[in-house]
Amino acid sequence: MALGRHKEALQLHRRHLAWARTNSDEFHLLNALSHIGTVRIRMGDFRQAARILVASLALRDRTGHRYAEAEVHNDLGIAYRGLGRLVDAQHEHEVARRLSIASGERHVEAAALNDLGRTLRAQGRDGEAAGMHEAALRLATRIAHPYEQGRALAGLAEHFAGIDSAEARRHWERALAIFRRMGVPERLEAERRLAET
Repeated sequence: MALGRHKEALQLHRRHLAWARTNSDEFHLLNALSHIGTVRIRMGDFRQAARILVASLALRDRTGHRYAEAEVHNDLGIAYRGLGRLVDAQHEHEVARRLSIASGERHVEAAALNDLGRTLRAQGRDGEAAGMHEAALRLATRIAHPYEQGRALAGLAEHFAGIDSAEARRHWERALAIFRRMGVPERLEAERRLAET
């Protein structure tokens, strides 16, 4: 999925879902649902993603399985942001951040910080958004998580775009170097934005 091959990822996760249903395995069922929801987000199908992620969280509540709960809340926030439900999105990112801190999942905390930054920017709260991206960059650097480093740099580049074009360009260059090394689709957006600065 990280490589942008969403249809293939969706097909694999649907097979996982079918296996879980056939075997009445609730743990795999809730995981398959959350993975399908994540793929749906990447495909831009935010309404269906939100519905699936809410179902995955409800199943976690019913069964007591908490595995990847913080990630699911963060993804639900992304889906809500895509639907324009920015207050709900902010709430889900904040829940994800609290849960990730409690469970020691630092990579999820970095993702939640970055996504909270994007949601705050969508609300017009640019200064707060930049603060979230700065915190994400510090954390992602400390735990050596290049993908979240790249996302944080891209968020800061967007912040500086209307303030200091040289600073924006510097952040886009750093983000692009990471995304190219990783071979992730975000490199295309970084290349486009860098060309515009």
